[in-house]
Amino acid sequence: MWPELDVRVAALVFFAGLALAGATSFPALRGNRPTASALEHATPVSRVSEALWLAAVAVVYLFPLGVAVDVPTAYVTLDALAGPLVSILQAVGFALAFVGLVLVPWSVRALGRYTTFRIEVREEQPIVEQGPYARIRHPLYSANLFVGLGLLLAFLSVWLVVPAVLIVVLAVRRASAEEEMFLRSPRLGTRYAAYVARTGRFLPRLTDRKEPT
Repeated sequence: MWPELDVRVAALVFFAGLALAGATSFPALRGNRPTASALEHATPVSRVSEALWLAAVAVVYLFPLGVAVDVPTAYVTLDALAGPLVSILQAVGFALAFVGLVLVPWSVRALGRYTTFRIEVREEQPIVEQGPYARIRHPLYSANLFVGLGLLLAFLSVWLVVPAVLIVVLAVRRASAEEEMFLRSPRLGTRYAAYVARTGRFLPRLTDRKEPT
């Protein structure tokens, strides 16, 4: 298990990486927002899940700041996982979280002005296929999955269990809803089906999905 000083340093390093990811993402968000109407997944359940999604993501990304400020309170570890290999597990989790931080600005810069936390498809929206979207359909969700699960492993904190699980469950739900909307689009449906066949949802697909004959 990492000692308190190492935990504090790791938390500060992650937060510095988060600040850098935010700074490199911001220029891509400054363009004009789409004004055309959107096909939106707007139901009471979707609104609740949207709020839960934002809350879970916020808790996970801000958690390292809490660790840096007050290690004993935030670093309430899962002691049942104690053992000689735990430090290696924590290092793997920290690396996974940084993969997520790299994916955030890369994805935002590829998606540009269509970046949104809502589940929607704009009328004039293209199928983005550059950057990480060339191999992964939802790299921003992948980034949040990597950060959530990575920080859970890095800090082994009981405070991260629920938000990390929520991110996994809601990422799957949100990705499915977005894909359904694209596939129902008269303009994009056929092309998006081909895009689905050659890409992975959260990780690159190793082989293209065979179309039924």
